[in-house]
This record gives sequence, structure tokens and C-alpha cells, in this order.
Amino acid sequence: MTLIKSDFVYRTGKPLVVSAAQGSSLYSPDRRRYIDMQAASGACVFGYRHDLLTRAMEGLSVLPTKPQFCESPNRLRLAERLQLLIQGFTGRAGRLAFDLGGAQGIEHALKIVSATKIASNTVLVFEGGYHGRSLATAHLSCSPRYRTTSGAGEFNVIRLPVPGLRSQALGIPLSEATLQCKADVEALFSDERLGLVGSSLPLHSLVFEPILNVAGMIPLAEDYIRFVIEKARTLGAHIIADEIFTGFHKTQRFLATEPYFEEIDVVVLSKGLTNGLAPLAAIWTAETSGLCEQVRAGTHSSTYINNEIAMAIALATLDVRDELGPADFRRPGAALEELFKEIGGADVDMDVAVYQNVGRIRVADSAVFSRIGSLLRDAGDCGVLTATTGLAPNTFIFHPALT
Repeated sequence: MTLIKSDFVYRTGKPLVVSAAQGSSLYSPDRRRYIDMQAASGACVFGYRHDLLTRAMEGLSVLPTKPQFCESPNRLRLAERLQLLIQGFTGRAGRLAFDLGGAQGIEHALKIVSATKIASNTVLVFEGGYHGRSLATAHLSCSPRYRTTSGAGEFNVIRLPVPGLRSQALGIPLSEATLQCKADVEALFSDERLGLVGSSLPLHSLVFEPILNVAGMIPLAEDYIRFVIEKARTLGAHIIADEIFTGFHKTQRFLATEPYFEEIDVVVLSKGLTNGLAPLAAIWTAETSGLCEQVRAGTHSSTYINNEIAMAIALATLDVRDELGPADFRRPGAALEELFKEIGGADVDMDVAVYQNVGRIRVADSAVFSRIGSLLRDAGDCGVLTATTGLAPNTFIFHPALT
């Protein structure tokens, strides 16, 4: 072998080799078809569309690349279109920065907040959260497995309870788990012995995902996240929404945080921006956050942050989005509802749930889960690919494309 097996490709031993794609399907070299029910890990929002590259190349005939200290019409156009799109859904104005991908986008967002909080380093996150595996973001992600080789980390990270996870772990109703979690948060913000209050410095930030995808598709209820944000604000925290997975209509809305977007200072988008064809993240910062004017030029740099190919593909992706209507954005959720009605009647102990355009099936018996997974992928003429995760080992996660 000529590869070091440090990435996800070899996490299950022998990988599935794919050589072609169309619509929502992938094909192996022997032309076996696999329906991709996780949309290329959430990035392929509009299906496997070859025309996106054709559209993008039309905008690259004159300027395929440029020095990183130069501006371009494509980048200005993309920033304006994203800002207008976000403002159209949320009513709030903001400014954009760009980066290479999700983890880099979170780090960029943390740097933007740090521009006004040089000495602050306490960051709040939620149990079960996943914000990447770079040297900095690994410490925000929940599992010790993500942090074992990445040093001490720059931030003091405090993890907040999640009602959905506590309900699963303790086998109690969600309503009871929510009351417990709120009581724990109240204590955390009032009792110095719990390690949060007592410092003369403000909190740096609260970083959260509206839905904990890697933890097994666990949504944060709007009333609970509002409660936590209010507490975090009392200690001076800025609010960073990680919409890397949930952005671009994964929850039918353009942003999952739209119902409470007035509380957000910074939002990070990534996976859907280029439909999975090139690495790109967008970091939107609210004009009302007090952060936009504080960030110095040169706060962050990378050779490929502003690469023209990614910008052109993102513009083409937005063109595709603009051609769709409200019914298109509801299609995956409606299809999952129909599919899960049939699955829910199976003679297997399982917990089935759909949250707008995403869903999950949790199987009680590990052996049965493994058997179902094998059948989904390998039985019959057509395989089905779902997401699975080590944090929720008995859960099939579905987030299909808008196709």
C-alpha cells in the first residue's frame, strides 16, 4: 500500500471503491449501484450534478487563480449573494469571511471572537458535539478519541448537558431530561465549585450545532438553546452557530437556527456551499455583534482560502439553489417520513425519528444492527449507504440530497 490509513476511508477495513455518480447514486467500477442516503457526508446537497462544474468553469475562463492578497469579482459576488440570502431569511445584516472547510471555519470564527477577547479562553460546547478534528477544534468535539494526539489545546472547554442524550442514557422521558439539564446549567452558572463562574474575564464563546449529527441526529430544542444562550450572555459570551452540516436546507430552512437567529453572532457554513466539489467555508458575522470592525487584516491566512475554483463552484451552487422552490426543499423529509412508516412496522426493536429533512434509526441489538447494515450495503442489486458513527454505534443516520 502507498497510503497511510489515517483518514475515514479505511475506518472499516476494506473500503467501498466508487468510480462514477449520478443523481443520488454512486457506482463501483463493476457498475454496482449504491443509493447515497447521506449525501456524500452531508456535502452533496443537490445530488451528484456534473453540470455544476460546467457552470463554474464558465466563470473561470479569465481568472483561474490569483495571489492571496488580491480581491476578485467572484469573491465579492459570493459574499454579497450569501449575505443577501441570509438577510432574506433572518432579517439580519452581516459580513463574510472565507476558509477551506468546516474545522477551519470554526477556528476562523474563534479568531474573529478573539479579536475583542484577547485574554479570554473559556468556550462552552454541548455534550455530543462535533466541530472537527483539527488541532483546535478537536478539543471542542466531544470524544476523547478526537483529542488524544492533539496536545493540550488553547481553550478551556466546558461541556453543557443535552436533554436528548440524557434521555437516551438514563432511559427517562425527554421532558424530565430537559428539566434536569436546565437545573444543571443553572448550577453551573451560579456555583463556583463547578468551574465556570468566578473569573474576572468574560466567557469567550458558546459554540453549538442545532442538531448533533455525529452523536446520532439529536436536535437541540429551540426553548433549551434559547435558555442556554441567555445564560451564556450573562457572562459575556459571543454565540457561534456551527451550521456546517445543518445549513443549506438540511432542516428545510436555509439555516436551522433561523427561529432564533437574532441571538447568533457568528455562523459557519461549509458542506453545502460547493455541493461537495471543492473545500470552502463561509463565516458570517453579524453587524450587531461588535466584532466586524475589530478584526485586523492578517488575523488569518491560508494560500487557498480565496481560491477562484471554489468561489466559482459556490456561485454555481447558489444558482441551482435559486432555481428550486419550497416543495423541493421539503422533498427529502417527505420521502423519509414515507420510508420510515414502513420501517417502523418491522419486527425489530428500533427507535425511528425524522426531523424535517434528516432522520435516524436506532436499533437496540448490536448484532441486529450489524446485520441490517450488511444487508443494506451488500444484498440485492442495489446497495444503500447511510451514515454511521462511533458515538452512536447502533444508529443509522439519514440525510439524503434534495433530489
